Amino acid sequence: MDSLPTVDLIVLNWNAQAYLDACLRSLQAQAYPAARIIVVDNASSDDSLTLLRDRFPDVQLIAGATNRGYSGGNNLGLVRSDAEIAVLVNPDVEAPPDWLGTLVAAMVTDPRIGVAGCLLCDADGTVQHAGGRVNAPIALTDHL
Repeated sequence: MDSLPTVDLIVLNWNAQAYLDACLRSLQAQAYPAARIIVVDNASSDDSLTLLRDRFPDVQLIAGATNRGYSGGNNLGLVRSDAEIAVLVNPDVEAPPDWLGTLVAAMVTDPRIGVAGCLLCDADGTVQHAGGRVNAPIALTDHL
């Protein structure tokens, strides 16, 4: 591969000011250089917007006038994304610096891969989820 695929990290926020700073700092610290951060705010009533504007001026902010829910908010970010890979990130995620590069490397190894998940651990290292599966005939999903 000659160049790295572009990646948009889409963080959906609703009243998650307590988590946003650590989340966004961990995303900014990614070793993967071809990433942009988009935060979709779902009409938060806390000081999330102030934090975003004051501490993260380089983050692309979509400030929703109403709370569109999880899928509606993420769809706002996906519509704005023009990257080759879009990654949905919850605001309570803190990713290690090699996370995005590892994820992208897995995505580009096989052109049949269209969706990838991550090993998700609690703050103490306990595994919360280690992937998922899709029952193709009925499109039912489940965490492993």
